[in-house]
Amino acid sequence: MFDFNFWRSPKYMKTLDNTAPITMPEQEGPMYQIGKTQDGLTTLRIGYTTLTMTDVGVDALIRMLEAAKLNDGENK
Repeated sequence: MFDFNFWRSPKYMKTLDNTAPITMPEQEGPMYQIGKTQDGLTTLRIGYTTLTMTDVGVDALIRMLEAAKLNDGENK
């Protein structure tokens, strides 16, 4: 049988150094970017991810963002 506690054995467990500060890498350039492709599609780049959408996809994303914004306002 496989030992499911294999990774919890002292051989593999390491203690974390909680005294070391966590540093985030500095973001170069804008946090997000919006553009158009040569085919006329809309691109939304967030970090290292690029989302390419048709006009219908853009409209759907806008509706979802507006719905999330409205739902968030109700919880306050």
